[in-house]
Amino acid sequence: MTTLPQTYDTRITDGELVTAALRIARRIGEAAFWSADGTQCNWLGRGDEDGTSEATQTPVNIALGAHLYSGTLGIALFLGEVWRLTGDAEVARVARAAIRRSLTVLDKTIDIPVSPVSFWAGHTGAAWAFKRFADIGLDPGARGEVPRLLARVREALREEHVLDIIGGNAGAVPALVVLAREPEWRAECLSIARALVDEIAVKARRDESHAAWDPKPASGFDTQCPPMTGFSHGASGIALAAMELYGATGEARDLELARAGFQYEDALFNPHVGNWPDMRSGGASYQAAWCHGAPGMAMARARARQLDPARATHYEAYARAGARTTSETIARYLQAPRYDTSMCHGIGGLSEVLLTIGELLGDTVMTETSRNVAAELIARYGETADYPTGAPMRGPNPSLFIGWAGTGYHFVRLASDAPRIAVIA
Repeated sequence: MTTLPQTYDTRITDGELVTAALRIARRIGEAAFWSADGTQCNWLGRGDEDGTSEATQTPVNIALGAHLYSGTLGIALFLGEVWRLTGDAEVARVARAAIRRSLTVLDKTIDIPVSPVSFWAGHTGAAWAFKRFADIGLDPGARGEVPRLLARVREALREEHVLDIIGGNAGAVPALVVLAREPEWRAECLSIARALVDEIAVKARRDESHAAWDPKPASGFDTQCPPMTGFSHGASGIALAAMELYGATGEARDLELARAGFQYEDALFNPHVGNWPDMRSGGASYQAAWCHGAPGMAMARARARQLDPARATHYEAYARAGARTTSETIARYLQAPRYDTSMCHGIGGLSEVLLTIGELLGDTVMTETSRNVAAELIARYGETADYPTGAPMRGPNPSLFIGWAGTGYHFVRLASDAPRIAVIA
């Protein structure tokens, strides 16, 4: 059992969590822009800012894309889970309109800036989400879209794409492994996943015990920094993809590659700060978010512990060290006024990471800490559902990983069996 600092202790029930999520869902619905025929909807979100500092930045509102990370598909996923728990008819209407809009834009591939291979911004994530929409009864016909979406992913194997969790192979593989549990899609999903992990292996920089991936092929970053650490763009996420395929097929080469990727990062671990350095700074700084730093990297190791039991003790030690850093970071952020509550790099994401690690390790202290964090956020912002977002200057954004939908999804996860999204497994 791990010991995590708790500077807050507010009890909350599942019903209160669902009520808070419903309030967010209704606020999102009220902010929607509708097509003339009332069948599709989209949103504006506070986006990138002009200016070189907060003092000179000017907020910019942009129409959302169609994908999971910060588009209509991610909002539909959240709204669908709220409808599943509440039966709210208006939430369902908005969710279905967002699904239709997502599919319309996904069909216009010229408008998709990221490879269809991507889980978070492409067709792999759409296939995973459409299966979920069908499974919960929100859109029974959505299941029929999955083979077509997978066909587009296979086509994209021949097109330029990156390797990481956000934009490429590493994000796609775990979702394909999940989809492969369905007999009708198993052969195709595992075939695509095999091609993606083989590409990861070919592009690895290897020595006797380590594997790492240069920034350009890994994430498209044209930088001279060493191979990156981290979950979203670095070795943790890429190594975990190989581990997930190993869990599905038992191929020893995938296990060996995954272990080597984790070992590259673990050789850099600083036990004095409970974190791995951010190699974008040449190793001079440390981050603490789902995307970069200890939280996401600890979560990857908690999942690796399940898939590679021969090294379970090794992975668990790092997972617990990163979880402590995550909890300490949450406590520090909660001392600031209106700190970001988003999933990607805010308090909501850190709390979701603690929940996920706690589930994977069977640690109720972590899961209870996550509930207490959610209770604190709801006490501060729940009445108006005005949760600070991950957009610059914390402006309004309804999306899944940058805005309100992700914060609400975290509440749904705490109250129900909704699928994990911080790590797909």
